[in-house]
Amino acid sequence: MGNSFEDQITSLHPEMPVLSEEIYRVLSLNDNDYLDFPNNEFYKKFSKPLDILDNHGLIKLRESVYATPQGIEYISPKYRTYLYTFCKDQDK
Repeated sequence: MGNSFEDQITSLHPEMPVLSEEIYRVLSLNDNDYLDFPNNEFYKKFSKPLDILDNHGLIKLRESVYATPQGIEYISPKYRTYLYTFCKDQDK
């Protein structure tokens, strides 16, 4: 985490690194532009950082007929770059 680009996103919420690692892990297993949450607990656990990312336009939460979003329907190029930069560094 040395550069300001990573620090800008990381500093949005204390759980951002953990959430980003989870998103990166799921995206690396699938070749999709979207992400389904594994269960409702995932959103409940990470609701604040997910909402922050959504409000900053870094992701678009997939709304559902239920109150809880069911996944991410869009990941911006900026956040995608952050994921691949930050999370690949964590794998080393």
